[in-house]
Amino acid sequence: METHEPLAKRGRKPAKHSNPDYVQMTVYVPRELRNRVKARLAEQEMEFSGLVEAMLSEWLTKQG
Repeated sequence: METHEPLAKRGRKPAKHSNPDYVQMTVYVPRELRNRVKARLAEQEMEFSGLVEAMLSEWLTKQG
């Protein structure tokens, strides 16, 4: 008897927007700064939200 692997689900992979532990934030930064950051993140294959999360966590740690 043949066994078949389950078919992969179509669509986007689960992301932070569907995770109840995450919330969306809106911030305003200069356009040029955003463009430079996005370019550097693309080079490092990192997401903007990952950068912001890391920076906010580091800031809180430093606050004591």
